[in-house]
Amino acid sequence: MLIGHKKQLEFLRKSIENRRISQALLFAGEDSLGKKKAAFEFLKILNCRAEGESLKDKPCNLCQNCKLIEEGRHPDLLFIKPENRVIQISKIREAQAALSLGRQMAEYRGVVIDNAHLLNSQAQGALLKTLEEPAKNTVFILITSKPFMLLETIRSRCEVLKFYPLPYNEMEKSFKAAYNKYKAEEIASALFVARGRPGIAIKALADSQYLLREKAMFAEIGKIIGSGIFEKFSFVKSFLDKNKDAESINEFLDALTLCLRDLMQKKLKVYSNYPLVSFKEEVIEKFSFEKISQAVEFIEKIKFLISVFNVNKRLALENLMLEI
Repeated sequence: MLIGHKKQLEFLRKSIENRRISQALLFAGEDSLGKKKAAFEFLKILNCRAEGESLKDKPCNLCQNCKLIEEGRHPDLLFIKPENRVIQISKIREAQAALSLGRQMAEYRGVVIDNAHLLNSQAQGALLKTLEEPAKNTVFILITSKPFMLLETIRSRCEVLKFYPLPYNEMEKSFKAAYNKYKAEEIASALFVARGRPGIAIKALADSQYLLREKAMFAEIGKIIGSGIFEKFSFVKSFLDKNKDAESINEFLDALTLCLRDLMQKKLKVYSNYPLVSFKEEVIEKFSFEKISQAVEFIEKIKFLISVFNVNKRLALENLMLEI
């Protein structure tokens, strides 16, 4: 089930209605927003076989095409994802070979590339060649939180759809309807850590330990922002002793970004439905808008370096602590 992103889906419906379906789409936005679900929803709409249904009522989620696409088992759907944080050229060559065989059931074949920014340089070169000579009735959908890591020539051949965190009211309404087996306070706690990202809210509902870890992380970040250098470096050592993998570090960096945005809102006296940290007044005054923006940019730089290079994680996080 796709939660939110009605404008993006309406844009895609219009492209079908006007017979202007792009052969390459780039779904850009931070992780856990529902970009992959939106890609599958679009492919279901394209290939839904419900008779007598208007476009706005598709997908039916009952026909064979809809069911197989939803389950990720459709013979005309190719789903490519990273292995060990990289997508090798072999995956693109496999897709090229599959596309050369023609369609089996669907009117439109779909090639969905998750975390497309993790395509290595050879894979990006092969993908570019495929996009330059697209197969008929085939739609490529590249999903990424870091579009800048893709070749400019690839981006220029894609129609870009941007995805954003959802408003609190929309999230609350959708989750109370779709996840009514959970108590209202459980949904509220999930929305607390999700910050407009449906994927995180779903994960928090399914895993109570994850929810507790996220709350503890926000509390810890609240303590270190504006604290002394000794406390910050002690936190980095303690954190890395328990969390050495890139995924855990990225989760921390995402949480820190959210807290800094929260701090920015408090400086602007804009009060959010997602109050992550109770900042002291002296901390709010200490940080300028420029300092917060620089810290967020530095976090994005670290995330990029960790995802691409074998950087010294402790040194990177300690440098970050100097920024906050």
